[in-house]
Amino acid sequence: MPNKILNYLNLLLRSALFLYLPVVLLLSLLYQIVFGVAMRFDWLTVLGYLGVVVSWMYSRYKHRLEEEQISDVKHLERTLNQNRWEIIDRRRDTIIARPTFDLPFSLIIDDRVEIHYKEDTATISGPLHYVTILSETIREGSPEKKWKFRKVFGLIFSLIFFPLPFIRESGILWEVDVMKHNADASEKAEAMLVEGEFQPIVENINNDGLGAEDTDHIFYVHGDSSVIKTDKDLNFEETLVRNNNFNTFRNINLTGDWLYLTNNETMRRMKTDGTEEQVLYDLGYTTDVHVTEEGIYFINTVDHFNVYRMDLNGENLKRLMDVEASDLAVYGDELFVSYDSVVERRNLDGTGNEVILNESARDLVRHDGYYYYIGSDGKLYKRNENQASDTTVLVDRAVGTYTLTEDKVIYTLSSDNDIHPSHGIHETDHNGSPSKRVYATNYADSLTKVGDSILFRTTSGLGTMEMKRYDLKSDKIGGIYIE
Repeated sequence: MPNKILNYLNLLLRSALFLYLPVVLLLSLLYQIVFGVAMRFDWLTVLGYLGVVVSWMYSRYKHRLEEEQISDVKHLERTLNQNRWEIIDRRRDTIIARPTFDLPFSLIIDDRVEIHYKEDTATISGPLHYVTILSETIREGSPEKKWKFRKVFGLIFSLIFFPLPFIRESGILWEVDVMKHNADASEKAEAMLVEGEFQPIVENINNDGLGAEDTDHIFYVHGDSSVIKTDKDLNFEETLVRNNNFNTFRNINLTGDWLYLTNNETMRRMKTDGTEEQVLYDLGYTTDVHVTEEGIYFINTVDHFNVYRMDLNGENLKRLMDVEASDLAVYGDELFVSYDSVVERRNLDGTGNEVILNESARDLVRHDGYYYYIGSDGKLYKRNENQASDTTVLVDRAVGTYTLTEDKVIYTLSSDNDIHPSHGIHETDHNGSPSKRVYATNYADSLTKVGDSILFRTTSGLGTMEMKRYDLKSDKIGGIYIE
């Protein structure tokens, strides 16, 4: 039993140090060279596959002893020499040989086979795989064809099996999807020149991106599955898109006469009259989508919440930041990205990182020289861009979401209790004065600033979600009706 344990430990160490670890490091290096980012690992999976590899190596190369009948020693030596065995030592009644085949495994393990012969019997001891081959060779002659087939099969199996955890966990398949996307986009896309206002409304994007506006019209998502076009007073004009397949529209951006939006796992654009609808991206869910003159910036939930960019027509999709981002805002030529426990300001190409907050932040907005954000404790803060000590707690409770007007901060509260008595729409000023509740409801979200109104989703008496309007001029709240 002790010898068996030592044999197993010996193979475990050799397999891990001289086979598995070098393969992992080589794949990581190749991945870094080809894709420009570090390969990700699920270490539980990697360790699990190490266990599988060690088990396979042990079942193949554990110590074995067998006896075979031989005619004489010279016949035994001829058998070795003619079947790719190298005799490395001879003694009075012992031959020690090693295989010149089975690379690279023969370099990793102790590949010596000892043959003790006495009269017409040879006792063969060594790794199971080699003992089995030599025994069959002595009994049946050269098994070249059979072992060649096994070798080819084993090579194919190894090439398929060993890379599996890395293919599955490392993101290689995702990188292939990105290359395919860019190849397809370059064939289909046309050069695009858009004139008009590009600055996205970050407050709306923080609230699921349910609305946008230009000088003449408002566009918003009604009931998750319809995109509505109205005049500036929210009088219904037309339904641009209606989807009855339980798909949800989010992340509306307006650039010139193009409307950008996401629909579940796709990102689309269409003219503001509902024509020329095109799919720009269909690789999975995206959040915090900002459409600017320099391109489309978003958080990619499929690729570990990395920050991505692509052209306005869907070309040149690429990763900008290899971080697990929790929030993204774009102002002019700057990105504001929250990840880990910091918020960084970067250039639009992802370079030039500058830490502006030493804590994680959600729903960051830059307004009149101040940063507004929900801190790691859930409270709503206002901080001077140039003076960290000039920080005000605007709402000293956990905030669900918020938006800004010129003189108001409108927000909802976060609570695990769906029937909390303070649920609803609240407002305060930019100095954090005592707040008031302007609308009581069990649930409200997606505060969307359009025209002189704040649109929001809330639960109806039947428990379903409906869209309501807070008119900032009259301070009245009512429903929105469409034809």
